[in-house]
Amino acid sequence: MVRAAPAPAAIALCLRFSADLVKAAVAALIIGAVLSATEQHSDLSAAVLQGFQCIPASDLPAADILAVAQGLHNRMAELSSAQLSCLARLLAAKNLTADFSRYPPDLLLFFDSSEVRGGTCQEFYAQASRGNLDLLPRGSAQRTGLLRGALACLRVRSRRLRPEQLSSLGALVCDMEPETIVASDPSILENLKLCPVLTGAQRDALNAVLLGGGTAYGSCVAPSGTQGRSQREKSLTLLRALAAPAASSRSRLKRSIDSCPSTPITASIISDPLFIINYNAEEFELCLSNEVLKANLKPLLDQGLPTPFLQVVKNKLVQIYPSGIPEEQLKLLGPLSSQFSVEEISSWSVTSSDTLLALLNGGWKAPQLQELLSRYLALGGILTGPLLQKIGGENLCNLQEEQIEQIPSEAIRTAGPLNISSCSQTKKDQLYRKAQKAFAGEAGTLTGYYCQIRPYLGGAPAEDLKHLAAAGAATNMDLETFLALNPDELQKLSVLDVKRLLGKNLPSLKAAENETSVMRWLERQSQQELDCQLGIGLKGGMVEPSPRHLLNRHDYNPGVPDQCPSGFSQSLFHHPQQ
Repeated sequence: MVRAAPAPAAIALCLRFSADLVKAAVAALIIGAVLSATEQHSDLSAAVLQGFQCIPASDLPAADILAVAQGLHNRMAELSSAQLSCLARLLAAKNLTADFSRYPPDLLLFFDSSEVRGGTCQEFYAQASRGNLDLLPRGSAQRTGLLRGALACLRVRSRRLRPEQLSSLGALVCDMEPETIVASDPSILENLKLCPVLTGAQRDALNAVLLGGGTAYGSCVAPSGTQGRSQREKSLTLLRALAAPAASSRSRLKRSIDSCPSTPITASIISDPLFIINYNAEEFELCLSNEVLKANLKPLLDQGLPTPFLQVVKNKLVQIYPSGIPEEQLKLLGPLSSQFSVEEISSWSVTSSDTLLALLNGGWKAPQLQELLSRYLALGGILTGPLLQKIGGENLCNLQEEQIEQIPSEAIRTAGPLNISSCSQTKKDQLYRKAQKAFAGEAGTLTGYYCQIRPYLGGAPAEDLKHLAAAGAATNMDLETFLALNPDELQKLSVLDVKRLLGKNLPSLKAAENETSVMRWLERQSQQELDCQLGIGLKGGMVEPSPRHLLNRHDYNPGVPDQCPSGFSQSLFHHPQQ
């Protein structure tokens, strides 16, 4: 049997889906039936809850009012300011505001902040600050009262807000004065991202915080380098997020596939270092004409565009130059160059070293860079010293052996030190021969020659290493260089050769005695010679009988240098090289 609906005078909340009185009456019947017929008020759907309208009466039982408020929390229904204000008043009238954790943040915005208990105030404002602040008009008594109450609760005594205070204030920071934004901890930027709109003065304060550095977003000034571009992209992402609510509040123009919905991008607009925050990637594509792009490619790319915007520029360039991007434009690509695929790079006309040097400023991945260098060499390009320095030793090692053969020795001489440790042994051998030729003029002063040739000694044959060893203290080879020697050539060195190569760095060899190449070398040496020549406690050498004519003097105890046979001579331990 259907129960009769409560009389209108007894209804405190009713359901209204429109201004139509018939629909309102039906809504009242529905909500009355639901609340009266079941105790499972959490079953109210979001659609039903969103229709609640406040009626100037308060006869609805406290349990039913509580059920509606909790239903809002459970169903995440969105009510208007008038609905929430009424519901907050009814909860207060029924003394149901103490356990505020049961209610959604939007509803808490309408609670009387003067009634919030001191012991729970921090939790209250932290939860209320997650509400939609736009439900309260800026400057209204309720909104300013919330901020004053929160500041008093958190014992804020100055303009500088600390991180722990900011975490509790949430979106309430949106009403802060510009001076407070500048003076506060830089983490205030995270709070400002929650603001539906900022005043002009607040935006100026936000920019000042960014320019001051020390934030996760870097500076909004266009920096250089891969890390700088990443920081600028974070900064622009923040600014664009803050600009979005303001943009959405402006009148929207109807978009079409070929019309710009915002201000067309011109050369003067590009000169503004923050112009990009006013466009999303789609608007950027529609508002940037091909003519403006061609004439302003360099200043546009100097802005440090985020990746989605770089992709737009790339696509436009491909459309503008279907037969291939001219070399003069290739020089300007900078960070944009890394957006091109290996296949696309294979058709580039890269013929001058200036073009290649400019392109190397892009954030390249190994396959792309290898294709770029291959294309340059295939078109007759020559790798110069400055190019090798820019390419770096690791990328140099990725070249084919026949490409390395094309490198002039003069380029090695002017490139400066290159780290070729990742090269294959064959490539190390190639580069050593070129370096040997490049620095031949330094051979008269062995110390100078060694300093120049050192990065390439991983490709040196034993014969050349012995020649360096003869210089003794002129080398003082460091352990890192020693361990990078060709392991097969190292085996051909005598104990005396190693002693002379390392010089004053000889004691460091003890720490490397378990390295594979060193262990192999030790196994080929006399333990007695290692002890008596080096005296640093190396183990793993061959233990041999003492020479017959020394047996009568005293027995040799391996590993104890002080017990080396009397009359010990280096000539006694000469081993033919294998």
